[in-house]
Amino acid sequence: MRRVADILSSLGYTQLQVYFKANFAYPEHPLVWKDGAYLTPEDVRAFDAYCKEKGLDLVPYQAGFGHLEPWMKHPEYLRYAEHPSGRFYCTKHDHEFGSMAVCPTKPESLDFLNGLFDVLLPCCSSEFANLGCDEVWDLHATNGCSAAVLREKGVGRVYFDFVMKLRESLKTRGKTLMFWSDIIRNYPELVRELPADVVALDWNYEATAPFPQTTEALRNAPCRYYVCPGTSSWCSFFGRHANMRENVYQAYRSGTRNGAEGLLLTDWGDDGPPQPWLVSLPALVYTSILVKTGVRPTDADVAAKVDEICGCKVGEYLIRLSNVYLRTYAPRDSNGTRLFWLATHPTTFWKAYDNAAHLTQADYDASVVALREAAQCRDLAGAPGWVRDDVAVLDILVDFVARRVAGEKGPLGDLYRDEYVRLWKRQNLPDGADKSVDEVFGR
Repeated sequence: MRRVADILSSLGYTQLQVYFKANFAYPEHPLVWKDGAYLTPEDVRAFDAYCKEKGLDLVPYQAGFGHLEPWMKHPEYLRYAEHPSGRFYCTKHDHEFGSMAVCPTKPESLDFLNGLFDVLLPCCSSEFANLGCDEVWDLHATNGCSAAVLREKGVGRVYFDFVMKLRESLKTRGKTLMFWSDIIRNYPELVRELPADVVALDWNYEATAPFPQTTEALRNAPCRYYVCPGTSSWCSFFGRHANMRENVYQAYRSGTRNGAEGLLLTDWGDDGPPQPWLVSLPALVYTSILVKTGVRPTDADVAAKVDEICGCKVGEYLIRLSNVYLRTYAPRDSNGTRLFWLATHPTTFWKAYDNAAHLTQADYDASVVALREAAQCRDLAGAPGWVRDDVAVLDILVDFVARRVAGEKGPLGDLYRDEYVRLWKRQNLPDGADKSVDEVFGR
């Protein structure tokens, strides 16, 4: 984490948000974090001090409305849930989910969250706290605890009112609320009610993201806001470089034109995450150069800066690797790559993606050739250990994808476990390594 802070600081970033979904050691809630990797309050206070030395504002991000599924999977916490049964059918997405959100109409839900805030927030000196509040699908059901109020007031108003309660909870603790704006932007009348002392986080992760429209709406709102593109690293193994470039640029251009206060580059850990941190470095470099100069850097510019940071020739390799997804890309693809979904879901992939209509086996075979050819342009002479380790993980993932493309099905974790876990433990807390192996290679 300190190495990440060092690199971010050197690139000119001023803020680092760390997502504490279920990996912060709340003393009263060991059930949630004790079996995984976690940070203690002392760890976070020490890292906050380190970030301050580097000119970084460490912002704690604790899910405070939805995305509490790691908590709600334990029966002990379902008393706070919108759906205490543990399951709900979301009418918006025509899909059944496990409980994720607290009930916004139960006072005890806010009491529970305030207990978390009292422990986590004092560990960080930032004026901000991000409470998420995104993708609260639990409100799009007909049988939750708030069903009567939702029918009376509507989803938008119930959602907004609870977010404002969270705002007040943070104000009493000297913090400014940050929250993702994916829900509130569907209710223009409520966007106009957002107070000036909250920061809306306008996220979208595709090259086709409607940032011109969403930023124009927020420009006319009383609140502060950031634009939030992504590194495109997750659900990809190797990244989606072309998508990232356009996604970040559209966010930057729209945010600049419409008065965004900042650009927050997001990097998520969906499905593992199996990708090593190195995969996100070209995106961090690209965004840094763009924001500092106002000019889109070339891939050669990005590669040169990555090489400088890593002390070896690895930038071009990472970019070539992360553009291989284009060989099997179809216009409806989003938030991941077909190579990733084929590798991690080999038994259901072909039916789910209807590949016969778009692509052939030869396209997938050519992708494997391109992944292997990318390694020819790297030179790890002079590379520090973490770079060598991350590249070794990428080699494992290339081999894994090649086996899936060749038709191997079933769990392959035993092929990779020893080396994957060895590399994992060189940079990460040991907890979670075997789980990651099973999630990535085990289906």
